[in-house]
Amino acid sequence: MSAYRAPPQMPSMPKKPVPAWRRDLGPLLRPALTYHVWVFVSLVVFSLTILFLEGAKPENFLILGVFGFSTVVGVVSGQALAMWRARGCTLGCLGMLYLGFALLLSPVLTALGHIGVMLMVVLILTPVAFSGGLWSLASNRALPAAWLPMVYGIGSIFAIVENEGRVAAFRRGDKTAIWDAATALILLLIVTLLVVYLVQRERHRLHRWRFGPRALLEGTITERGSARPRLTVFGWLLMVLLALGLTGGTLLIAPYLFRTEVREGDRNGGSDNRPDDRPPPEPGDGNGGFGAAMEKMKEAAESFFRLLCPFLIALALGAAVVSAAWRPARRAFYVRYLRSPPWPVSPTRRIENAWRLIEIALEDIGLDRHPHEDARAFYGRSEGAIRAFNADLAPKVQEAAELRDRVAFGLGVSSGDADRLIAAAEWIFLDVEDRIEASKQAQAYWRKV
Repeated sequence: MSAYRAPPQMPSMPKKPVPAWRRDLGPLLRPALTYHVWVFVSLVVFSLTILFLEGAKPENFLILGVFGFSTVVGVVSGQALAMWRARGCTLGCLGMLYLGFALLLSPVLTALGHIGVMLMVVLILTPVAFSGGLWSLASNRALPAAWLPMVYGIGSIFAIVENEGRVAAFRRGDKTAIWDAATALILLLIVTLLVVYLVQRERHRLHRWRFGPRALLEGTITERGSARPRLTVFGWLLMVLLALGLTGGTLLIAPYLFRTEVREGDRNGGSDNRPDDRPPPEPGDGNGGFGAAMEKMKEAAESFFRLLCPFLIALALGAAVVSAAWRPARRAFYVRYLRSPPWPVSPTRRIENAWRLIEIALEDIGLDRHPHEDARAFYGRSEGAIRAFNADLAPKVQEAAELRDRVAFGLGVSSGDADRLIAAAEWIFLDVEDRIEASKQAQAYWRKV
């Protein structure tokens, strides 16, 4: 009786690794789209509130369209530059040049009447919305990015309170006069979207912590199915309860942040300059409408730019020059310090400075060391690229990496190791600087070191 033999197993094909851009796209799009939804909902609520209170007039549609166009263009362009990982120096230069251009163009626009004022509003509001879009995806900028949709949401509440004449009752001490069903629902909607956005930003931050290029512990496992980190039903319930708690706390606390009692010598009883015997505005009163606001805006713009335009233009151009020259100047001083410190340093510090100089040279040709790598692991990963650039560099970089790790791990060095490494680092840095293309060398001068 022959023994049973199991059928041969077909060898399983190894799975192709997921590209980094595809792995990072989903976690990046969640906070980006959530912020877009938040801004869009806030803008729609603000527009509907203004149209309901001021009336569906053509000028109202035009002004709200200008606000919407500036907001959408600013948010989309800001998030595009955030995804592109534009450096702060680049953004500073672009911002200063834009400000100088806007200041030069503003006197011409104010002379064109209402159309010029509209274009000037676009010039002013677009970079404001741009900052919100940029911060919506930037590290440690989630809360500063929240101000843009918050402005539209709180502006809707203020418009309702002003139109219905509840300010006078609030000034007389009725703290709850500013809240009703409409204003409370608007506040709840804005706060809920804020919490959802912060949750999505935290999920993206966790993903970058695990898989980012500077992750201290490189991620090797991608969880799928039930093992994938996600919010459970209980987590979503807690998030809703948190939004309700924040809304309720705001409803109770916010009215008491403003003074309403009449002080001695203050016949108006608050920050409002209207006399007490003046009747509150009737609902739908058009005195505070957009037409009068446009006239006041035009007059204010003309006075502002006539007095401060020359000073602001000089300030913007000076800031642009400083922003453009900051990184090259910092790199020059830093490289000078690494090559020849102005004060005596220990041999181990000289070795660390020499290795840092080698790192800068390798970064100039596109070879970055990850924070979780030691020097020898970095050389092992980059050896092929180093030999392709210049085969003579490889043994010198290998010897420098071994010596640097001996210093980093406290294994000790010989008496002549520091001088030998400094000479090798000097040769590597100058060789790379002579061989790289002019365009890459220009990029290296503006790269952060």
